[in-house]
Amino acid sequence: MTEKQEQTTAGQPKDASAEVATPAREAPASVEEQEGHSALEGVEKEFINVGFVMGIVLGTVVIVAGLVLFGFTMTEVTSRDIRTRVLSETAYPDIREARAAAAGRLNQYAVVDTAAGIYRIPIDRAIDLLVNEQYQNQQAEDYSNEVMLLPSH
Repeated sequence: MTEKQEQTTAGQPKDASAEVATPAREAPASVEEQEGHSALEGVEKEFINVGFVMGIVLGTVVIVAGLVLFGFTMTEVTSRDIRTRVLSETAYPDIREARAAAAGRLNQYAVVDTAAGIYRIPIDRAIDLLVNEQYQNQQAEDYSNEVMLLPSH
């Protein structure tokens, strides 16, 4: 030993700048660590992003529900169209004929009684005539200067 080393070992204080602390090493806990391998080496971490997974599940449920609702809607529209078409074309020919006759009476001009002067006009035209007549009568009553003494019959 050198003289300087003997002085430090003999109980004299060491210089603070020369002193370096070394961490204490723990004893390996397992055989793998004794051989130089970590216990988690080669194993994937078990981290699952729950929010991401729930988002995918919720999105899938919404898409499937939308597709099912769309399918039911289209099926209902299609079945209603088919039912209407079948009933109007093949079933109940008497009802179809009665509806056609009623539509003809409501939408065509015809002579009912020539001697009495009774004629049939389309219902839309009859409504227009009645509304116009009522409007003109109301206007005449609102702006009339005459005083009606006795109702005329």
